[in-house]
Amino acid sequence: MSAETANHYIENTYLTQRQILCEYFQSREGYKIRVMGWQSSEAVKGTVLILQGFTEFIEKYEEVTVELLNKGYHVVTFDWRGQGLSHRFLDDPLRGYVDSFDAMILECYDIYETYVRKLARPHIMLAHSMGGCIGLRLLQKEHGFDAGIFSSPMLDWHSPVAVAQALSKVMINLGKGSDYGIGSGPPDPEQKEHVRARLTTCQGRIDMITRLYSKNSLFLMGGPTWKWIFEGSRSMRLARRVSNVKKIKIPCLIFSPDGDNVVKTDVNKKLAFYNKNIQVRVVEGCQHEILMEVDKHRHYFWNEFDLFTNQLDTPEAHVNS
Repeated sequence: MSAETANHYIENTYLTQRQILCEYFQSREGYKIRVMGWQSSEAVKGTVLILQGFTEFIEKYEEVTVELLNKGYHVVTFDWRGQGLSHRFLDDPLRGYVDSFDAMILECYDIYETYVRKLARPHIMLAHSMGGCIGLRLLQKEHGFDAGIFSSPMLDWHSPVAVAQALSKVMINLGKGSDYGIGSGPPDPEQKEHVRARLTTCQGRIDMITRLYSKNSLFLMGGPTWKWIFEGSRSMRLARRVSNVKKIKIPCLIFSPDGDNVVKTDVNKKLAFYNKNIQVRVVEGCQHEILMEVDKHRHYFWNEFDLFTNQLDTPEAHVNS
């Protein structure tokens, strides 16, 4: 049975010409997960799977996708469950809610096996924020990736993660799991100011992001619920546990902005200390989303990306035990 075709709001002509995939993947639970893919017309260097952050969606990475295609990489990406145009769990679809981060790890693995495994190597994970947390946990298990590149991986918050996990567990037990957490709420009507304050200093890309919000009402989401906070805090603690960090056997590069006020970045250097496969690049003056930042930060990212990927080999697969 053929997969159901998915809607999209990609406007770049080059991307529409190079698109090879736009469909709904069915998760193990039967949830519809929107997946898209593009084939490079350049000399092929490999394949990149993009893992987005919390509240993000495929169209936000249009510029990044074009850049990867121009470098010779095939690109596959998807909307996580609970956001973008994938399955939503609540009657209010704008609340940040997910059933399980563990299920999202399996979801990522299954999408890799279905769409990426058969494409050209090396296979590179490019993961941002929440996607970085989930991606790192996958690399601590069985997988097929040859390298991982992370932008501000969500491994710590500016408030104590253990406290957030304990409090959210209490709220879930009180039947409040689908309620917004403390300090969280519906979508911000001053969306440009929200993006500027927390994500990027680039006015042009702020305008791009906020224009996308008008394309579909599901793109502009509210904050996390207690259930999401519990799943996220638990997953962060597992991802950064030293015994798990040591299980990563492939080269990884972490970009760590020093102006990040969404996640704490100190933990990134600790990962590199405990695992010599992990390198860290501190990005001075950069906010949370380096790939949506001003050009000087993005130029730094792509230069380091090229230096890192040019040194990769292409083993058949990696299994961590």
